[in-house]
Amino acid sequence: CVITPGAQSLLQKLATVMQPGETIAGNPFTGEILAAQFAGHDVIYPTWGPSKDPTAAYLALHFREYRKDRLACAALKELKVAVIVTGRTFHAETPANHAPYVGFDLPADPSSLGLTKIGSGGRLTAYRVGTCNSYDGPSGRLITPGQEAMFEQLASPTNAPPGMAIAG
Repeated sequence: CVITPGAQSLLQKLATVMQPGETIAGNPFTGEILAAQFAGHDVIYPTWGPSKDPTAAYLALHFREYRKDRLACAALKELKVAVIVTGRTFHAETPANHAPYVGFDLPADPSSLGLTKIGSGGRLTAYRVGTCNSYDGPSGRLITPGQEAMFEQLASPTNAPPGMAIAG
């Protein structure tokens, strides 16, 4: 069994606390990948392995800083992330697989990041993401073209953190 009844119940609960269009993020190796099926909301990381989307890749590396890092905040807003799901690894996570998602390693007190606990079930915990401030450019885009170029550079295989491979 890949998911416990408690984890399934938590993911189903998300459907009742999320608004239409909101998305779910988190390390897919800890359960986020299953949230779409049970919560009825899109997930940002629907497959195992690093994201090819540079905005999503940046967020996965820098989520913990979303209240201080305007780019992480802008990525959060652009991707419409309202909830993160975290917990113990349930599938084939290795240090190399974990590297692209280090931003979702939460401190002992997740409320210090502005996260509000929605609930826990099985090995999973879900949090509502707090507010943050980003630069909303004149084009109405949250992330400027120059920032997108930076995301592309960060997500390139030559700039990947040690042990992280970006699939092409």
